[in-house]
Amino acid sequence: MRRNKEPRRRIGEERFNELLAEKMEWEYRFQELESSYRHEREQREEILRLHENTRRLKHDMKNHIMMVTTYLQENQVEEAKGYLSHVLDELNRIYTYVETGNSVMNYVLNWKLEAAYARGLCVRAEIENLAFGKMDSVDFVSLLSNLLDNAIEGAVAREGEEEPEIVVKIALRRGYETIQVKNSIARSVLEKNPQARVCISAIALETLSAAVAALAEHGLTAHVTQIAVSRSKSAGKLHLLTANNPIFLITGNCDA
Repeated sequence: MRRNKEPRRRIGEERFNELLAEKMEWEYRFQELESSYRHEREQREEILRLHENTRRLKHDMKNHIMMVTTYLQENQVEEAKGYLSHVLDELNRIYTYVETGNSVMNYVLNWKLEAAYARGLCVRAEIENLAFGKMDSVDFVSLLSNLLDNAIEGAVAREGEEEPEIVVKIALRRGYETIQVKNSIARSVLEKNPQARVCISAIALETLSAAVAALAEHGLTAHVTQIAVSRSKSAGKLHLLTANNPIFLITGNCDA
């Protein structure tokens, strides 16, 4: 009897492990769907709010044009110029919706860039229509949000010296969909603290090479760490690990 129970116990454990792995996979998919739905809902609300702002702006512009026309009819040219200058300043403070081709990116970019405008930052954006369909929504939101948050905080920290700004570039380079986020700083980090440690992340070999070269130009010795992550995938009764693209962390320390 003991010999018969042992194989059954093993089969039961294997089935339990299969069900547990399947449960974890479904929970992960549910979290992705829930996150995607939440972002799309918030994006729709943001679009509706922007449309409402546009409608109000259209109504206000009619009044502005009538006011300028009145000044010109009375030959008050300088007053008309001053009024138009004031209107242009108001228009420059109004955020314009960004369309990228990726609904998740639309939500994050418009949310964060509008926050940058509200904090008085100058925002320069060069955006191509790219899908970024190969990245999971959850990972994508975390990565892009952190990039923009760090840039906004870094630029705000130097207010009062020159006009702080952030630069966002989304483009296809060498066959790769790329996102570049930069912010202005008061002065060089290494100038402020020569012993500072610089850390750069990269997923492409070209970025890795450029990062190592950039650190060397500033007299820093580059140390490269590669991080590899795999995700389980069901294959019948088995579970295989599928490797994701490796991530490189490049840190730099002064030679001295």
